[in-house]
Amino acid sequence: MINNAYKEQACSFSSLYDYCNQALDEMDFYEVSPDVQPAKDELKLYIQDLKWSAYYYEIAARSFDEKAKGEAMRSGDKYYKSAGEYIYNYFELLYPGVHAKASSTTPVTPRPTLTSTPTPTKSSHSPTFTPTSIPTPSAPGFGAVFAFCSLLGSSYLARRRRG
Repeated sequence: MINNAYKEQACSFSSLYDYCNQALDEMDFYEVSPDVQPAKDELKLYIQDLKWSAYYYEIAARSFDEKAKGEAMRSGDKYYKSAGEYIYNYFELLYPGVHAKASSTTPVTPRPTLTSTPTPTKSSHSPTFTPTSIPTPSAPGFGAVFAFCSLLGSSYLARRRRG
């Protein structure tokens, strides 16, 4: 029988996976200016990797086999680390130099481009977000995903430190 802590973790990771899917779907409703498109691409890659880390962590939380649990944790860790790199690049693209003040040793590396690129809107001097269609709000969006990710990450790190 799986204990309650693992059930709660599995439920949390399942919810995170669902929130990431919803956030990825919502992103397709918005076009951004060419100035902001690289940041949007990094954010999309971040959410995709965060979604896959949640998938593997849920498998690990539900697994009874220690070997399978370890493999799932390693896969989840790989995606979680990659997601961290993408979100770092996202903030560096939006706010150049912010991370350089904190750590001058981590350079921003170029990332692969996404295969589907939306048609850019009219070019302007300042980045603007223009919704192509207004989605009906059905559940929390980006803010909820980031808040949930922060809580989930801190609980994961706390549990990992305990052993």
